[in-house]
Amino acid sequence: MGLELKAEEKSILALFTGDKNQYIIPPYQRPYSWNKEQCRELFKDLEKAFKDKKINSYFLGNIVLASSREDKNRLEVIDGQQRLTTLTLLLKALLFFDKNNKKLKNSIWEVDDRTDEPKEQRLETMVFQDKDAKFLKEALELDLDSDSCKKTKEDNQFKKNICYFYEELKELEEDILFKFTDFLLYDVSILTIQTQGDKKDIARENALKIFETINNRGISLSTADIFKARLFARALSVGQSDEFINSWNLLYNKCLDINYPIDDIFDIYKNLIEIEKNMRYRDIPLREFFDNHQETPFFNKSYNEVMDSLFYIIETIQWIRDVKTNPNKYGELTKWTQIISEFLQNKNEKFIILILAKLDINNSEKIILKYQEIVNIIILRSGGFALRQLLYQHIINNSHNNKLFKNNKNRLLRNKAIILLTFYLNPNQKAIYPYNFIELLPENRIVNDFYFQFSNNKDIIKHLEKSNIEDNKVFANELQTTDLDSLIESIDDIRYKRLENFIKDSSEN
Repeated sequence: MGLELKAEEKSILALFTGDKNQYIIPPYQRPYSWNKEQCRELFKDLEKAFKDKKINSYFLGNIVLASSREDKNRLEVIDGQQRLTTLTLLLKALLFFDKNNKKLKNSIWEVDDRTDEPKEQRLETMVFQDKDAKFLKEALELDLDSDSCKKTKEDNQFKKNICYFYEELKELEEDILFKFTDFLLYDVSILTIQTQGDKKDIARENALKIFETINNRGISLSTADIFKARLFARALSVGQSDEFINSWNLLYNKCLDINYPIDDIFDIYKNLIEIEKNMRYRDIPLREFFDNHQETPFFNKSYNEVMDSLFYIIETIQWIRDVKTNPNKYGELTKWTQIISEFLQNKNEKFIILILAKLDINNSEKIILKYQEIVNIIILRSGGFALRQLLYQHIINNSHNNKLFKNNKNRLLRNKAIILLTFYLNPNQKAIYPYNFIELLPENRIVNDFYFQFSNNKDIIKHLEKSNIEDNKVFANELQTTDLDSLIESIDDIRYKRLENFIKDSSEN
């Protein structure tokens, strides 16, 4: 059976006060995100239309709703939640100046017929990854004045937006404000497009179909918003929507805890699927892969399996960070995790997860050997897209073709990752954290992440003796009997020889 659709243009008053309608922002929607700029744009457009004597009415666009016959007055907002929410906040601000306006009050809450007391909010949010429901309720109960606005918490965007409208409205004379209120309630309209199903679950499924269709036509939603909706639909189909809400909340909060965007977690998940299926690296866009590719987990896995994979990625990121910063616990593994992190730079955690994909994280020896192979590849090959292809080839097929090691001592030995590697190639060097490895350069400079200037060898010796780098202690001792330039040349020879031996040993293995 096709979707049942009906469209009707309604005034703001009819939209909010018709029957016992209540508008629900469903769980799969993103949190409220409009800020002062969007509120100003809406208000100034309305104000301009109100002042234009030639305009008798103003059209504010369309919204898409879903309802069921078993619960016909609870309408899920598929598209238009930002406008509906912001209009509700504007109505609340107007009510402060127009307290006796029953129509205005009834647009914000369903009121008791006899006592005229507010009952349920006309607009409720069920977005489950934020505090929207609590913050919206607090905003609508705000005792509005200049002092309360000054005390508004920075994290409650609803309150901040109400206070913006308050500041705009208090500049209007009372009779102008009343006329503006009437204009908003009676002369501003919205086109409601509504889909209906016999039962709530059917209505929700219809809503999700329309939600995806709207998104595909250009509505600005994050990748995580879309994927959340897909997973919610799969959970809904097996009657586990509440379980999914709890699971997604946990995932969302874990991502906040580790400061890692959910979109990037999905990107790693895509790469893990490609490795599992031995797919050739093609850099497929994230949405294209999850929407249309034959290996998308949204078609061939349950929502629980997908969530388990996402949690695995987060737990692995936490484990990698623990290894890098906990040398007493992990020893040699810490050294090589730090080294490969420097070589992989900004994408270090992502590629480390991919490297670990076919390994047991409890087997440190195999992980270290794999790290060494990858570092060898990076040193011998170019970066960028070619490097990513090479890494995938190695991870999937355990094969690669090396270019000849180029004897470019200065370039290599001044690279931060190489510095870290050559110091750690000293078998007496223990893993440390933090690792501010020092490189000696000409002109009496010692390089860390920045330059220190030393006026004489005694200062350099003193600095090196305090180092927790074994090589530096040796260099400090030698500097007492040799000049700095000769020592630097000797140090570079030692480090470069280590590098050559590492390349040779890794290639042979």
